[in-house]
This record gives sequence, C-alpha cells and structure tokens, in this order.
Amino acid sequence: MTNITVNYKKNTIEITKSFEKKASVYGSEAYYELSKARNDFPNYRLIVKTSKSNNTFKGMDYEFMLDYINNHEDSEKHKAEFDKLKENNLSYGEVKQWFVSTYPVFENCKTRAQWVLAA
Repeated sequence: MTNITVNYKKNTIEITKSFEKKASVYGSEAYYELSKARNDFPNYRLIVKTSKSNNTFKGMDYEFMLDYINNHEDSEKHKAEFDKLKENNLSYGEVKQWFVSTYPVFENCKTRAQWVLAA
C-alpha cells in the first residue's frame, strides 16, 4: 500500500501529513518512496493533504469569496489574483488559503458564525 497519490488532473503528488513526517527521515523507506515519485513526476507540485475533519470554513465557497473581494479595498487587484488561481486549477483549499491570508480577519475565526460575522 502506498501513501502517495498522483493526481494527473491537477499535476500534483499528494501525501498525508504523517507520511510527510516519515519521509523527512533521510534514508527511510518513505523517503525513498517519495524520492522515486518526485523523480517520476519532476514537474508536479507536492501537496500535503490535511484532515478535513475540522473544516471551520464550511460554507465559505467561491461565491462568498468573490462577493467579499468585490466589496472591499483593492477589489480589482484581488479579483484578478482570485481569477488567476481558479484558472490555474488550484484546489479549493489552496484558494481558501490565499483568501484567508489576503483577508486576515478570517484567520482567528473558529466557527462558521464567527466568519459570517467577520464578513
């Protein structure tokens, strides 16, 4: 059984957080397994998948992000960045990560109610 998923559609090599930790030990079996995958797919990005069990941003979809962007400062600049990320087929998680770092008011929100009120 492998801990590596090759996503041909997104051009990514996906691993879990626990596998990343094992692969960080030089010379380990996981290290060589990841090295082989990286050599087989040198142009693919490495993505560390995280657990979806603690999704505090459930309901924060692309439409919400776009509405928020359009109603705040630098909307033209941020809308262009948002569109570029989507055009390049970044995952929802990657776009959300960009959105939260661009609008840090959401970083401290732990519940859906908090991020709705922050908007």
